Amino acid sequence: MIELGLIVPIYKPKFFLKKGYSTNDLIKGEEKNGKWFAGSKFRNKQFPLSIDQSELGKWLNYFQVCVNLARGVKKMHQMGLSHSDLSYNNVLVDPTTGSACMIDLDGLVVPGLFPAEVIGTADFIAPEVLATKHFTKTDPNRKTTKSID
Repeated sequence: MIELGLIVPIYKPKFFLKKGYSTNDLIKGEEKNGKWFAGSKFRNKQFPLSIDQSELGKWLNYFQVCVNLARGVKKMHQMGLSHSDLSYNNVLVDPTTGSACMIDLDGLVVPGLFPAEVIGTADFIAPEVLATKHFTKTDPNRKTTKSID
């Protein structure tokens, strides 16, 4: 019997909400996953569940978050790996510092060893995967992950 285990570091404190919502502390201490910062309603001060200004950072930091995530995906591809289930909930971001971290790597694809089990989350599916999603799972022309060159 082969057992597989991963050593996962503890996330740095910057990836947890210090204040959370601007009106209450219901999500204080929660992980800063991408959904809190991708939706415009959480930035709207009139929205009852808007994120506190101290958590939002500057727009330039959002660009840095994107660059860091792209670099992480590129590094995985350079190693011959891919994340078949990237989504807002599978990344932690800190807009105050521009930092990002990919998490939940249970969708990790290792060609020839661990094939993709899911095609991904709608906003994050590669175009070639989306174009062949109607093919049967056994069809050799079906793309299941972004092509790794």
